[in-house]
Amino acid sequence: RIERVEDKVKWLGDLLGKLGEEKVLVITRTRELAAEVLEELVSATGAKGVLFHEDLTLLQRDRNAAFFAEEEGARVLVCSEIGSEGRNFQFARHLVLFDLPEDVDLLEQRIGRLDRIGQKGTIQVHVPYQLGTGDEVRVRWLEEGLDAFRASPPGAAEIQRELRFDLDEAIGEREGIEDLIEKTLECRKRISERLARGQDRLLERSSHRPERSSWLVGKIREWDEDTGFEDFLMRLFEYSGLHIEELGSRRYFLLPGNLKSDAFPALPAEGMSVTFERQRALVREQESFLTWDHPMVRGALDLMLGTEAGNAGFGVWDSAGEKIILLEAWLVVECVAPARLHVERFLPQTPVRIIVDHKGGDHTGDPTFAKPPLRKGDGASLMRNDKVKRVFLPAMLEQVRLLGEGRSSDVIEAALQTMREETSAEITRLKSLAEVNDHIREEEITALEARQGELEEVIRGARIRLDAVRVIWKAPAT
Repeated sequence: RIERVEDKVKWLGDLLGKLGEEKVLVITRTRELAAEVLEELVSATGAKGVLFHEDLTLLQRDRNAAFFAEEEGARVLVCSEIGSEGRNFQFARHLVLFDLPEDVDLLEQRIGRLDRIGQKGTIQVHVPYQLGTGDEVRVRWLEEGLDAFRASPPGAAEIQRELRFDLDEAIGEREGIEDLIEKTLECRKRISERLARGQDRLLERSSHRPERSSWLVGKIREWDEDTGFEDFLMRLFEYSGLHIEELGSRRYFLLPGNLKSDAFPALPAEGMSVTFERQRALVREQESFLTWDHPMVRGALDLMLGTEAGNAGFGVWDSAGEKIILLEAWLVVECVAPARLHVERFLPQTPVRIIVDHKGGDHTGDPTFAKPPLRKGDGASLMRNDKVKRVFLPAMLEQVRLLGEGRSSDVIEAALQTMREETSAEITRLKSLAEVNDHIREEEITALEARQGELEEVIRGARIRLDAVRVIWKAPAT
């Protein structure tokens, strides 16, 4: 065994010499073999390499993976089978399978570590083996019988189960490989044809909508390039008590610092690196990619929106004319419903802005009041006036409630209309398909009609909630 490992390591050293400075991922079955391979490789060639296996801590694995990802970092990463699951190394294009997995599905997992979104080259799979051994039989079976190094063979696991004894016999006896390959090709053809007959062609034809897809891609790119989101989020994190260190362009290191709550369970005590660049995050898994739906972002938003901090304010509007008190209110139209209904598709939490004055005037639709030029002021002095506090504000709040209910009715009706159109179209489509496609069951149509009725009921039950208020003192500048 030692001689075989040494021979493979010598071959690996020669391969590194031929590949120049390209990075190489080496996968073995066990952590012991991975450590042995790296030790002998470094001793023989002096190559810069790191290990990646289950005995390392998560922090050590992250550091080694990051070092492998750096342009001037490790050239070789030698990992055990754990390295073929969950980690992506699409910046490399050379994969060495130092030994082969017994399960053919694991082969797909191994190759998939490089064959990911962001891979810009053709992946080269290198498989060393000795002639006249069981390794040769397995390699030829995978290459000539399954073509598993170039593509994922349909039904590979089923083929392996069906030919298990033939494969074991060929490996043990070192003969009968030609018969095994012939049986494999026949079995592969038969299973592929059966799987093809089970495809739903209509579903495949209607699944991809290029115009919609292009629109989504454009929107995602807009969000990725939105520096306003980055600025807002860093200020929000700072407000929440996080310690922030800038690492580079659109890259930061976050530490717990002086947190105001436990709203960030995803933040480890040792901190985490984050980035706003999607391509960088794809290559460096140790850097979290921040988007609106990231747990850290959602935690910060929940902290801001779910507490009293920031939901009331005061401003002064220097403007000619009479002195008036304005109340700007944000209400939310929300619907409480079981998660299985996904009611947010039709009626998400919808903000409604209302602005009234102390005389009963409604200025919501007046563009002059849309974005008033406010400055900071002392609201306490205004609140010391008992008439303002006991008469004007309660009356203004009541008017806001009445106006909000009227506005919410329009929002609810629009949601109902959208829901009816979409669900009715889907019901009609399923009924039409049921006439020509026996894959459509009556129970599916009945369930969809029942869901339409439930959605009607819960959307009609939507209510408004006062979310935030701001008192504005509008008066000539003093």
